[in-house]
Formats: sequence, structure tokens, C-alpha cells
Amino acid sequence: MTGRHAAAYLTALITFLDTLGKAGRERIRAISMDTTRIYREAARTHLPQAAICYDPFHLINGPGKPSIRST
Repeated sequence: MTGRHAAAYLTALITFLDTLGKAGRERIRAISMDTTRIYREAARTHLPQAAICYDPFHLINGPGKPSIRST
């Protein structure tokens, strides 16, 4: 994932969380994501009470790697 794409995804995540409002964000107990630092930091900032869960695909393949590879 390029820096430009990561920034766009981060902006979309923060915009979504803002639309939930404080009460909505406080109800979130867990968030699943890849291991990219910027997402983890955003989750900790906007959802401090939520557990961060990493899906097995991203733990094996690493952050920011494409999920579909052409041959």
C-alpha cells in the first residue's frame, strides 16, 4: 500500500468514527485491522477502550501487502 492510499484509508476511518459520535465510539469493544502503525495509532486515539485484533492473513503476510497477487 502506498503512503497516499494509507492516508486515504486513514482519513476514511477517522471520518467514519467521527460520524458515530462519542457515544457510538464508546460502544465499540474491538476493532480488527492489519498491523499498520497508523491504523493502530488511530484506533488507540479514537477507541481507547477497544481491543485491537489482528486478522491471521495480515499477521502471516505483513502489513500493507496486497491480498490478491497476480501471477
